[in-house]
Formats: sequence, C-alpha cells, structure tokens
Amino acid sequence: MVKVLFVCHGNICRSPMAEFVFSNIIAQKGKAKDFYVFSRATSTEEIGNDMDYRVKSILRKNNIEYTCHTATQIISDDYECADYVFAMDGYNLQNLERRFGKSGKIMLLNYDKEISDPWYTGEFQKAFDDIYSACRKRLEEIIIEKNIS
Repeated sequence: MVKVLFVCHGNICRSPMAEFVFSNIIAQKGKAKDFYVFSRATSTEEIGNDMDYRVKSILRKNNIEYTCHTATQIISDDYECADYVFAMDGYNLQNLERRFGKSGKIMLLNYDKEISDPWYTGEFQKAFDDIYSACRKRLEEIIIEKNIS
C-alpha cells in the first residue's frame, strides 16, 4: 500500500483539499485499495479545527466526496510511514525539510510551482484546479514508479 501525505500550513484548506481530490481520482481509477491518503499541517494554529467551509463548497461544486476532517499537525510517525510527502508551497517544504531533513520523499505537489494559499487569496477554485492537475500527474508517476497495475 502506497502512503501519500499532503501538507500545508494549517491543514484546513489546501492539504485536505488535495487529500480528498487525490482520493477521488484513485477511486475513479479503481486504485483506492492500493493507497492510504492523509493530510497534515506544519503549524499548530488550526489544530482541532474543521476544514474551511469554502473548501467544502469547492469540493461539492466539483463532485468530490469528503468526510469529516480535523486539522492535525504532522508528527514523526506520519513522516516515517509516508512514501510521499507533498508540500503545497516552498514555506511548507522548508519547514518539513528543517524538521525531518531533506529526503527524496518530500517534494512540492505541483513540481516547481507553488499552490497559493486560498485562505489569503480567496481563490479557492484556482487552488482546486492547481491541486487537481498536480494530483493527476503525481498519481500517474506513482503508478509507474510503484508498478501498480
């Protein structure tokens, strides 16, 4: 089973959005049994809070199923068990590398392009579009790399 972890600052916008988008894509491809998908925060600011209502709205609008979500900060066990750790932006990437060291499993979700934080920009649809596109590409890479049939 491939374990995929999405990380953003507060775990209320981008990372849970990516978690549910990725989960939806793998379900559509019939690959849900091959993956464990989860999300975490680098900060403690939103711990215990629900996913932002605007994220829920965007997910519903795009027919992406989601479940109850509570913001959680990444811990060493999360990092250790994950095969892939996808950060939403350079700030999160830097925080992860500072905490866990540089490794091949920590990378930006959208390659060398950051996914801007919609909590600040208000651009939730843009964040969704960027996340959806990046998740599709990353999934194809993972399927090839892990030889998932």
